[in-house]
Amino acid sequence: MSLPYARRVSTSSEWDVDRGNRGALVDWHGVGDVVSMATDRVTTPVEGVHRAIAGRWMALGGRAIGPGKRVVDRLIASAYGGIRSGGSVIGSTISTLAESASEHMPLPPVWETDKGRYVQSILNGVWGDELDRNASPASIELGLRDHDGQPIPAAARSLRRAFPEASSRLAVLIHGLGETERFWRSPDRTTLAEGLEEDGFTVLFLRYNSGRTVRSNGSALADLLEAVVSEWPRTVEEVVLVGHSMGGLIARSAAVSGTAAGHEWVDAASHVVGIGTPHLGTPIEKTVHGISEALGLVDETRPIASLLDTRSAGIKDLRTGVDDRPKDLQLHAIAGTVTSDPTQIAGALLGDMVVRVSSALDQPRNSRHPSSSVLVLGGRNHANLAHDPEAITHTRSLLTPAT
Repeated sequence: MSLPYARRVSTSSEWDVDRGNRGALVDWHGVGDVVSMATDRVTTPVEGVHRAIAGRWMALGGRAIGPGKRVVDRLIASAYGGIRSGGSVIGSTISTLAESASEHMPLPPVWETDKGRYVQSILNGVWGDELDRNASPASIELGLRDHDGQPIPAAARSLRRAFPEASSRLAVLIHGLGETERFWRSPDRTTLAEGLEEDGFTVLFLRYNSGRTVRSNGSALADLLEAVVSEWPRTVEEVVLVGHSMGGLIARSAAVSGTAAGHEWVDAASHVVGIGTPHLGTPIEKTVHGISEALGLVDETRPIASLLDTRSAGIKDLRTGVDDRPKDLQLHAIAGTVTSDPTQIAGALLGDMVVRVSSALDQPRNSRHPSSSVLVLGGRNHANLAHDPEAITHTRSLLTPAT
């Protein structure tokens, strides 16, 4: 289901941040899209399994069972087709009711609540590439966000208003799969963002559709930074990129894309820091890929393999990582292990329970880049690594202002 809506473009013209009813209506259209798509995603593999099992049993009856098999096939198609149609109708009804209600009352926000942002980021992580292809209102447009999660267009007036004390040094924080810019905030401890601001950086928070490929997000980030630097209230002297998990891959990809495009912001770029970044991929995605391949060998389980294969292109990129090697940038890597002693074999194998140490440190490929610096911390997991005081102190020391 594809519905017309005002596409969000955060890198061009001014966008009224007070979205009001019009913006809420766009979000409700997105809810309708997601309901329709989710119904199809769940129903199709179940139907496939049902058909395969029925076909296997009925095949035992030989040719005599042929007419009965055709009847069963029609019944199965009718039943599951009805479920898919029902999901589409519900999705369309949500959109229609929202259209009608918007003429008489304020619509409650969907994606701009705390829970709404979380749900949307997860949906984008899982199916974001398809949401983007279908121009769904539920797809997140890559762009800067303020402390309230509202978009900041890359236009001079908006940047001046959002950053009244803009410095000449920019630090771009890039979240990981299924996250938002709120990942970088913590109510009970000093965050990396706060530390970098103390060091003289203006911190830019990014939100993006993590279901798109790493390279497509890297290219979009490169374009965004070119627009930001050209419209920034001051001459930009330095740009640093800090990414957690997938964010580190996107940071590297953005530097490569910006270099290839001849972007001016690359001249000011100095450091890329990857925190728990799967440069060589993650064992989780490698395992899911293997399971999908195995399930595809049997008729009864092949539909389940098809369901697994609908995971986003962004997730699939995490199987091998992306070998984008930016030149003339200092590359830094921070890894974690769940074992208190990071030198233990178990720590090397388990890493932070999502990314192994060798992948986070980009070994052995980083041996070709002696300027890379690394840090391995024991007793940390993937989620808290970027908020760890020692990781924050280390990152700040890497990016210490020149004297």
